[in-house]
Amino acid sequence: MNELFSSNIYLIYMFSIILFFPRNKENVQLSFVLSYLITFLLSAFDILKTKELIIIFIIATFILFELFSDETKITIITKIRYKAMDYIYMMLFEYKFFYFLLIILISSNSFKNLISFLTYINEETINVLSLLVGGIILLIISSNILSQKYKVFSFNRFYNNLNKICRFDEFREKYGKMRDDRFGGLILLEDKDYYKREGKFNNLYREYIFKKISFYFKQFLHSENKKNTVIRFIKIIKRGHSTIEMQIIRTLGIENGYKNVFKRKIFEFIFSQIYLKSLETHYKSLGCPSGYFKVSVK
Repeated sequence: MNELFSSNIYLIYMFSIILFFPRNKENVQLSFVLSYLITFLLSAFDILKTKELIIIFIIATFILFELFSDETKITIITKIRYKAMDYIYMMLFEYKFFYFLLIILISSNSFKNLISFLTYINEETINVLSLLVGGIILLIISSNILSQKYKVFSFNRFYNNLNKICRFDEFREKYGKMRDDRFGGLILLEDKDYYKREGKFNNLYREYIFKKISFYFKQFLHSENKKNTVIRFIKIIKRGHSTIEMQIIRTLGIENGYKNVFKRKIFEFIFSQIYLKSLETHYKSLGCPSGYFKVSVK
């Protein structure tokens, strides 16, 4: 680790990545592809050590996206664990970081030496194969990143989209004087647990999970046709169980790839808590009255 920060070439690599990326998250796809390419070549030709490259890349990109890129996000999302969750999700699902790690592993000397030991293929052939396989994988993930088949809005864009709804004057004039109990009734029709989730914006909490497991298990035990009951439960699970907050997040936060259910559901679960809890904390710090926030009903 001392070598990591004492060697000038590592520092040059780190600052190159930081300077290479634009501050605006909206246009970083090409920067990621080029940085992946440079890092792959540095590892493949053994110019820098693989472990140090990965550490520097993670540190540099985390600093960029969580501390300097999106001014609105930096101001509102302040908890380190939220920043870490945001970074991990973006890197895995938008920028294919897992496949990037696979490329770096293939190009590393440790992996090449292992292949040489297991197969007795000569070193030159292994180097060529490593470059070829790594290059093919890099080409595939680069195409995927640049095509942006799945993309979420930056927090700043999400925040602006949310503000547009809040400032929809025609809606406010029409429904602004509607009695609170009518709004409450509409909410409960859509999400009957809305007022029971104090401090929670998704269904990933112990009380809800235990309640649902207990309910479905009792239905299964008392059902006459077990097979049909299981099929019906599977269909219910496939519906997603999105809360109102999760529906807001997916509507205002996903730009492309709505039909990618797996990525979308993870986005809904994670970012409903990150975004909305951070906004709630932010507004409370500004002195907003407690009546503006959801009140739990036991």
